[in-house]
Amino acid sequence: MTNPDFYEFSEPKYLYSIINKKKPIESISWSPQYDLNILSDDCRHTFQSFAEITNGTKQEYKINRTELFGGDVCLQKENGTKRRRNRSRSRSRSLSDTSDDDDDEDEFNSIDIIPTIGVLGELAGLYLYSIDQPFLLLPNSSFVLPFINATIQISKCVSLTLPFSSHTQIRKLQRKYCIESIDKFLPTGSITIREQGRLVGVTTLPDMAVGDKHTFSSGQDPDVTLNRQVKLISKERHSAMYAVHLTFKNVKSIPVKFEYREIIDNSNTQSKIIIKGSDEQRAQIQVIENGIQIENKNSTDNHHSMLAANGGEQIYEYEINLNHSKKSNSYRKRRREE
Repeated sequence: MTNPDFYEFSEPKYLYSIINKKKPIESISWSPQYDLNILSDDCRHTFQSFAEITNGTKQEYKINRTELFGGDVCLQKENGTKRRRNRSRSRSRSLSDTSDDDDDEDEFNSIDIIPTIGVLGELAGLYLYSIDQPFLLLPNSSFVLPFINATIQISKCVSLTLPFSSHTQIRKLQRKYCIESIDKFLPTGSITIREQGRLVGVTTLPDMAVGDKHTFSSGQDPDVTLNRQVKLISKERHSAMYAVHLTFKNVKSIPVKFEYREIIDNSNTQSKIIIKGSDEQRAQIQVIENGIQIENKNSTDNHHSMLAANGGEQIYEYEINLNHSKKSNSYRKRRREE
């Protein structure tokens, strides 16, 4: 086999071999793998990336050099009737030179160094990486190499977003992480999150250009709770007013940052929100287009409020006046005629 090209999709993954024409050979792929270890409460961290090249076939491949493509790769199928696309935001493609000659046997048997991946740069919206040293892809195996040396910025908090409800609720807040790419394009791949070396979550990182941010949750935090009390103040045929009392509590031994959003469905409802409480409490609640969000404007991080350690609480109060849309006479007439 000479001059094969192999391309990665989500499903299926192909290796295209140029002999007389391109023929798909399944189960050859590559994908980035990221490892994030948060070392301290102030988000000091280590961030590593790896490229995993997987040979799912029963054939051994001797690779002289390869190029890995990251980004949005789309290829026309051979019959030209249907375009196969990966439904995720990122795709990968690689071009390789292989050898079946016996003369190259000594070269592969004498490999005593780990191949390295170089960054070739951007081409037509894709990012190119190269492996110029020879390596061996054994049947039904994976070959993992250190990938790009990227710098990220990480922040974390506990967070909760709820739709407005007229009922009292007690909820746990979610662990939330925000990653920002500082100096490198990060192709989509799996990311493992650890805190002080302990596994706390695994998720997928999308394609991230320099400056992009990605936020994700990693399960509930049992030590940070919201007690949301709701009281009906008044009610008429097409309107109602509610008093909402929020109590956030942290029983950890360390303070935590938190976020909260409450979303009101405005499709058939007009809402008016009146913030209550002290000046400090009112300063931390922001009325947004479709509800409210908690924001501590006196904090160095303007998107979080703080909960003190060992039972620290924050209390917020507001009133919500909901006016439901009235059906016009012409609308009711049309309904009767249907």
